[in-house]
Amino acid sequence: IQSYEMVFALPDSVTYSKTGMLFGSNLVAKSTDFLSQNPQITTLFSDYVQNCVMGDIFLNHKYSFEELLNSPDPYTLIFANPSPLRGVFDKNNQFQTCEEASRDLKSALALDTQTGGKTWNYYVRQLFGGKPNPDLLFSQMIGDSYNYFYSSGQSAGQIIRQNVTMNALRSGIQSYA
Repeated sequence: IQSYEMVFALPDSVTYSKTGMLFGSNLVAKSTDFLSQNPQITTLFSDYVQNCVMGDIFLNHKYSFEELLNSPDPYTLIFANPSPLRGVFDKNNQFQTCEEASRDLKSALALDTQTGGKTWNYYVRQLFGGKPNPDLLFSQMIGDSYNYFYSSGQSAGQIIRQNVTMNALRSGIQSYA
């Protein structure tokens, strides 16, 4: 019996009985739609994609559109070596180079997608609002689910940051077109 349980054991976040029918896969599916809940990040990210990422693709040929779409880590790709010449206007209508904007955006995303961040808190409330210790539950469940389905080994904060990045890229690219 122990061998059977060991072979067929699933983390609580992906079992039927512990957290509901296919809870883990539903959590993964929902998380792929995560957007930043911070309007300043959303605005800056959209501008960054349109002016910096698209420029890196079409003007500087740092990477191709295909490489971006197929990248396992688009966050690292779009923030590696940003342009020191092209840029965006910040909330105070001041020009920031892509290099400066990338630093601000990375810093803001790091805070926004970890425990206590605006986006983190929003999705914790949406998914686990009435449960005791919702931050811990969210962190554990999303981490376990991604690890089980994708063998990702990422923390909940990294997963949220990655999904927010993917959705911001999608939105920025659609706005560019």
